Amino acid sequence: MPLAKPASSYRFNQEQILQWSEFSGDYNPLHYPPTNKPPTNKPPINKPATDKPDADANQVPTPSVPVQGMLSLLTVKPHLSHCLDADLSAGLLTVDTLLYQHVYTQNTYTLTVDSVSRQQGQYQLIDEQHNTCIKGNISATNAAMAEWVDQQDDQQLKVTATDLRDKYHLFSTYFPMSSRLEQLIWFFDCIAFRLVAHSDCFLNFDRYHFASLEDYLKASDTVQTGQRIEIATQTVRTLLPELAIFTDDTYEKPLNDEVMAKPSAPELTIDIHQPQFIETKPGEYLRVFHCRCRYAEQTIHTARTTLLSKMN
Repeated sequence: MPLAKPASSYRFNQEQILQWSEFSGDYNPLHYPPTNKPPTNKPPINKPATDKPDADANQVPTPSVPVQGMLSLLTVKPHLSHCLDADLSAGLLTVDTLLYQHVYTQNTYTLTVDSVSRQQGQYQLIDEQHNTCIKGNISATNAAMAEWVDQQDDQQLKVTATDLRDKYHLFSTYFPMSSRLEQLIWFFDCIAFRLVAHSDCFLNFDRYHFASLEDYLKASDTVQTGQRIEIATQTVRTLLPELAIFTDDTYEKPLNDEVMAKPSAPELTIDIHQPQFIETKPGEYLRVFHCRCRYAEQTIHTARTTLLSKMN
């Protein structure tokens, strides 16, 4: 019989949306109320956003708006392994999620986790009316990751050591976690998602072609509907010494050319299969993206992400 774990409550705000926008480059107007449009002057990368439109008592309350799908997942994912009492270095951490409806700012959500065993569990995020917004399964096992098969038309993207260091600093400032291992696991998840969203594979499909993610979002109503990610947690643990140059507390010290040229500072590589898509109705597409994240030629994770796009 599944064992229910104590529930956790979450409440999202506009500042979190802005922080995710800065990290991901997703300034979709959907996530900003009409009175608080996406900023054109983005905050500096080494300073958390402080724009809190509802902080001033003299202001009109900010309307509730949808939270980015990956932001809602990022908020609950770290809690899931804690509920399982799972060892993040066990080998393979798998999180399989469906997003049923938007999560909104200014509402309270409850995360419930039912542990089937110490290695497996089921979870859901429900709103105040007990509607399921997010639902999925998590497992932590010693199983091997499913084999990634290279395809001739794969797109390969790279993040330089310097850019990786900057992005990690921004991520850990905005979304701090309980351990460096946990921080790295979900950082790699999010940086891979960011690259996919800005890739040619994402911006060009069927009869549509866009120069940027901003142009794509202006021309579509796009929502994330799911993600399955398999993470080689033991590999990340093994790489912790090599990753120390990005994750230590000396961020303000510049990395000189000699340090960055060392083998311990390779690029991050994201491999992306050409996405599958189905036109479910005229101008409406269900799209499926598969990607692999590698560092120092070792696979960190593979992910399958599904999106529904209604083209305007």
